[in-house]
Amino acid sequence: MFNHTKRLQFEARPENPDPVYAHKLQELIGGAWGEMTVTMQYLFQGWNCRIEGKYKDMIMDIATEEIGHVEMLATMVARLLEGAPSDKTAQAAENDPVLGAIIGGMDPQQAVVAGGAALPADANGYPWNGRYIIASGNLLADFRANVTAESQGRLQTARLYHMTDDPGVKSMLKFNLARVGRRNDAAEGEANRHRAVNRHLPRTRCRQPTRGNCARVWSPAGTTRTSTATTG
Repeated sequence: MFNHTKRLQFEARPENPDPVYAHKLQELIGGAWGEMTVTMQYLFQGWNCRIEGKYKDMIMDIATEEIGHVEMLATMVARLLEGAPSDKTAQAAENDPVLGAIIGGMDPQQAVVAGGAALPADANGYPWNGRYIIASGNLLADFRANVTAESQGRLQTARLYHMTDDPGVKSMLKFNLARVGRRNDAAEGEANRHRAVNRHLPRTRCRQPTRGNCARVWSPAGTTRTSTATTG
């Protein structure tokens, strides 16, 4: 269960409407590495974690924070579109032919479908897809996936930070960069701790003197079996 408060996690307003930048900001909402992806990734990892305690609580706490990030970004997109005349987009496309080719027919989606607000889609208008998330039921594998997701999210946020001069937008993205950095450190720290623990697990030797690589495979019941992958 979640409790909603009307206060945004970080309150910021753009100085001027900017429909072109609103399109770019959609990537941080519904892109493959956007906030919708990490929100659902952490939620399903938490729901799939069967052991109550430290790790499940940490994952669910981060997931709850991510919901607030989606709300914060969607609100900023709506504010960037408020009072934005259509000629601003046309003028920007006219000044930059490459930009004009990219944003082609995207205005109708935000105007007609969302009523001048954010969409659950990326910067190209492609809808968010549940296949973006990783929730394997294995904590170490999930922590490693989270490190990748947070690193990619931080990279894209940093790029978008340098694509605007609006102080309101930059302040929100600066806040988001700091939070993504903290989450990335947490995910990387937990992955390293689990990797250290796994080093002490008993090793299984390959008894077959044949060519190939011996791998230890762990079953859900906690038993092991040996698999040999032939090479050549």
